Amino acid sequence: MKLTNLKVIVVSLVGGAVAGTAGGLLYAWLGDKVAFHGIGTGLFIVGILALGVGLTGAAEPEQGWSSKRAEGRRSMASRLISEEAVEISSKAMAVWAVTVGLPLVVLSMVAFSLAV
Repeated sequence: MKLTNLKVIVVSLVGGAVAGTAGGLLYAWLGDKVAFHGIGTGLFIVGILALGVGLTGAAEPEQGWSSKRAEGRRSMASRLISEEAVEISSKAMAVWAVTVGLPLVVLSMVAFSLAV
């Protein structure tokens, strides 16, 4: 399976949206905020995390970040993905980051505009 497969992207988007919405509603309830404000906050955090993890993974060298060690120092995301049967390339990781992270950030901005 490839990371840029439509099924993987849709599952990532839906999972991110559900996690961001649930976390945002919990934040809104605990912080006595408007529901759309909480949803926007949750979606923004999940979107920025997806962008950060994806683009960091795309920029990571094959041997890891540290060239001083024999094994290298690889990120947790790279170690987890390397154990799965998923084809990963830097280009695919960047495409995944943009196609999952940016829509979540845009949805957060829509939620923020509804909160006013």
